Amino acid sequence: MNIDGIRKFASEQLARVPALYLYHSGRHTLTVVKYAREFGELEGLSAVELDMLETAAWFHDLGYVECNAGHEAASARLAERVLPKFGFTAKQTELASGIIRTTKLPVLPATAMEKILCDADVEYIGRSEFYRSGMLLRQELSLLGRDFSELEWLDFEIKFLTGFRFFSAAARRLRSAGQLRRLRELELARKPFTDRKDRIS
Repeated sequence: MNIDGIRKFASEQLARVPALYLYHSGRHTLTVVKYAREFGELEGLSAVELDMLETAAWFHDLGYVECNAGHEAASARLAERVLPKFGFTAKQTELASGIIRTTKLPVLPATAMEKILCDADVEYIGRSEFYRSGMLLRQELSLLGRDFSELEWLDFEIKFLTGFRFFSAAARRLRSAGQLRRLRELELARKPFTDRKDRIS
């Protein structure tokens, strides 16, 4: 596997992602790559597995070059076409494609690498970066025609944080406490809306 070639190819493709994808940008992909490797190392993956995981992380959102809905499948198809050119065997290509496809919501990862990539894709929910990423996601969704009131956005974020549980032990150890803090902060931010409704009624 030519991982340096993968990095160069993916970086060039990320530059082609339409500018309206403020959240699903090259910056997001770089963050996912970073934490996929970090979590993978903590989980004891082999060097080959780490390169496979990194490859899936680089490719997981490249489908946005082609489309929004179904971008995971588009990303996987791109990987299937391209990875053999970088020395991936048919089996390795199939494995990478499967890892990429697992990032489609609702995520249902089964293998260690699938779990780690799904965790790395949203690890920011356990850091203060949550608010910056959330702002970018809200702006991106607005550009795509989906607007939220302040209360609707709080409910959207609370629902996600309430329903998501990190899959890998490494991510749970490093991010779950922060996730719980973010959830409590959002619930406090929502309280004035509830109080206002009670006063009106």
